[in-house]
Amino acid sequence: MYKERNNYRILAEEFYFNENPDMAIRLYKKALKYKGKKEDTLLILFNLGVIYNEIGDIKSSIKYYQKIIEIDPTYKDANYQLAIIYEDLGQIKKAILYYKRVLRLDPNHTLSMYNLAVLFDNNGKDEDSEKLYNKILNIDPHNHYALNNLGSIYESRKDFNKAYELIKKSIEIEDNFYLSHFNFGVVLKALGEIDNAIDHYFKSIRLKPDYEYTYLNLSAIYIEKGEINKSIEILTIGINRCNIVHDLYYNRACSYAILNNKDKAIIDIETCLDLSPNLIRWIEKDKDFDDLRNDSKFTQIINKSKNLKRKDSKNDNN
Repeated sequence: MYKERNNYRILAEEFYFNENPDMAIRLYKKALKYKGKKEDTLLILFNLGVIYNEIGDIKSSIKYYQKIIEIDPTYKDANYQLAIIYEDLGQIKKAILYYKRVLRLDPNHTLSMYNLAVLFDNNGKDEDSEKLYNKILNIDPHNHYALNNLGSIYESRKDFNKAYELIKKSIEIEDNFYLSHFNFGVVLKALGEIDNAIDHYFKSIRLKPDYEYTYLNLSAIYIEKGEINKSIEILTIGINRCNIVHDLYYNRACSYAILNNKDKAIIDIETCLDLSPNLIRWIEKDKDFDDLRNDSKFTQIINKSKNLKRKDSKNDNN
């Protein structure tokens, strides 16, 4: 009875697996013109949503997932895919809505719990985030991502001993996650275990060489230790490896200024302001640059940056 639909569906799948998404879409749509079971209709619509997402037609992908939910609001995977899409689009309220829908349908859906916990944490709702991470760990005590993120929450509250326990356990479960070693470095530094912190920061760098915050934290440790040349060395490595480098240039300018290397400090100040003009407000009050304030080149750069910000502000108001 449903032979025609099934034939087109099989052909669509073959074209999809042979990396011909356009033909797969045409054949799936052709299949939908013939009668079939409800579950088959939902599966075809879901596959169309997946393909459109993969080829970057997000609007069409959303349309097909929403069609599924119109037919069957309990279709968990369609709700989950919409949550991910809206999160990627930066539409956080919609993403949260769909993650919550998934969890109403499946209270043990740990992926939705995790993603929702991250969104809550990023939006200042750390208590809601904490509850979700604890739920995840009740289901999966070895979820090293949840352990690490929960440890990070405790670190932000300056409960360093609790953070230490959680992140240490995360590393014991999975030793090759760069962020756990980074967070452990933060906690160890706060607990006064400086050499141990440095070791974990370097482990984080080996695992993810382009994470700029590791270089920043290491440079701060070296500055505190009075090892300014080491600070410059690690920041220079970070500048060569990372995509986001304005803060690295800023810290290197501080290091050069501490060494009274005014020329190099001013070059880095100019570079960091070119990359991130908002840093002007920090440069103006940073005591590391006090010895530069009478330098004509420094003054020229600061005035130029201020004038550009005023022009931008006027343009925004217009």
